[in-house]
Amino acid sequence: EIWIPIQSRRGYLMFKHLKTKYILGYVLSHVGRFDTYSDVMFAKMIGTCEPITWFSIKKHRFYLPWGWNLASIVLVIFTVGVLLLQALPGVLMLARRSHNYLPIAFKLNEYNLLLTVMEEEADPHECNDKIEEDAAKSAVRKAAYLLNLEDGSGIDAAGAVTTAAAGIGTLGVAS
Repeated sequence: EIWIPIQSRRGYLMFKHLKTKYILGYVLSHVGRFDTYSDVMFAKMIGTCEPITWFSIKKHRFYLPWGWNLASIVLVIFTVGVLLLQALPGVLMLARRSHNYLPIAFKLNEYNLLLTVMEEEADPHECNDKIEEDAAKSAVRKAAYLLNLEDGSGIDAAGAVTTAAAGIGTLGVAS
């Protein structure tokens, strides 16, 4: 799930600079998977218990409807709620590969990190100038260092680009 977002420009920048949205999307993806796991484990655990057919509140007994035990009710709710209304539609929407349903499919399958990067890519008003400027400065410093122009520290972007261009031009003439 991390590999896919870093294939886009914004996803790579979010990953490289560990933006809060990126980290939150990653964490929420794991929390969502734990939610599904806990649903499965609860259904399995309640099935091994003695049949629970009633509960009490302040010494008043309430019997479960239709004479069912709690394990049967949990299994029906799990089957309908998780499998039929979440997992199956999510997989079918992913299989359709339709851009209209992709965000819903990602949410139903708990791909919150992919949703976060999609939101960032789609938002034209999102200001990433600072991140992109820092990335450009970092690339310029690395290029200047590799060309042995300077040690790469304290270079402003415009000066480094001019110096790097002059160095590349000199290298071109010398060869």
